Amino acid sequence: MHLAQLQTLSPWLAHLTTWHVALLLVVETVPPTMLLLPAAQGGLTAAVGLYSTAFSQVDTAAAAPDATVQLGCLLLTAAVAAMGKGLELGVTDSEFEVVQQALDNSDRYYRVMATDINTRPNSAQRASLAFRSVVAAWLSSRNDAALAACGLCFVDVLFLGGLWRASGDLTAPLVAAVLINAVDYWNAHQRLAQLKNNNDKERRDGWNTSRRQVIKVPEGAVLRGYKKTKRKLRECLQLRAE
Repeated sequence: MHLAQLQTLSPWLAHLTTWHVALLLVVETVPPTMLLLPAAQGGLTAAVGLYSTAFSQVDTAAAAPDATVQLGCLLLTAAVAAMGKGLELGVTDSEFEVVQQALDNSDRYYRVMATDINTRPNSAQRASLAFRSVVAAWLSSRNDAALAACGLCFVDVLFLGGLWRASGDLTAPLVAAVLINAVDYWNAHQRLAQLKNNNDKERRDGWNTSRRQVIKVPEGAVLRGYKKTKRKLRECLQLRAE
């Protein structure tokens, strides 16, 4: 589940600093919380009251207790939010189509790739079976991650809604939502920073040499794109040496 979240958040968090991540956290947390709690709860409660009055011709408070209406609206909001979270982290239609095409062509692909003298007759079949097992494990892990995200989102919305109803103040659920999401954003940002540092280190290690590199330029030569000055020529050589 954390890997799926990391893949979802990586386009936004790849080149952001800590302050940018904090600003993104507030922007991504406060408006959805305002929509889930005051806006959605108020709209659903008003809709229930309107339909109850229209169909039963009695007062809403007499038709159903206020706490029951609020609980039902909160459960409906949590269910819709959990469904959206599951669809976000689940396997998309395009991904499933690509995987299905790969499964359909796996036998033919490994038969073509296994045409070698030293290859056993059943090597292609075993490779195709291994590929199918890997695909099945990947689909199962993505589905499990989506189900876990659904459950956590459902509990999260219920917790925030209960905190809002118990405290009577919207500040408490907003602070709680920011703190809860801050953990995920912080872990994702640290993970991306670690991956970036590892990639940069591998790139630098690939250029390490045991002796100093010397670039010789014939006298009077002019490099393309640089004016014929000593300073420009020296800067260009330094860049190329690095």
